[in-house]
Amino acid sequence: MAGVFLAMKEITMLAFMLYNYGANKTHVWSATPNPNYPRFGQLIVEDLPLMKTPSSSGTQLGYVRGLDIQPNRKAISWQIYHNIIFKDQHEGSSLLMVGELPYTANWSQVAIVGGTGEFTMAQGVVYGRKIKEDEPNIEMIELYIHAYYTTMDMPAMLN
Repeated sequence: MAGVFLAMKEITMLAFMLYNYGANKTHVWSATPNPNYPRFGQLIVEDLPLMKTPSSSGTQLGYVRGLDIQPNRKAISWQIYHNIIFKDQHEGSSLLMVGELPYTANWSQVAIVGGTGEFTMAQGVVYGRKIKEDEPNIEMIELYIHAYYTTMDMPAMLN
């Protein structure tokens, strides 16, 4: 019996997402339709550094770029749509994260629902938690990334 078999590969990675809440708040933009922040309808656009270590002066692995939407009228939670865009040994690759994050959760998880470059057809999960803040106006989110993917070659017609 003939068939097509795709070789699955696996990636596990520990990384740190950096939020700068200080005067130089260049990583986050917020549209708040309701002055009672944060309430239903808020939209946040993020372009956050992804670091190798929990330090703003460490090695940058890439970026976490996307949207946070506050869609819940009863409680504070965020629907997120983020791309992890790699600038390290995985440059040219990305992972797409989608999910809902409760505002007060210590640990949270979102789904990996796709990828590009090395990580085509990625499926997995990203676990995240806030870690101790050692730098003023900086919040670090520890990310544990675990995904399965199948590397695909560029179609000949696109070369």
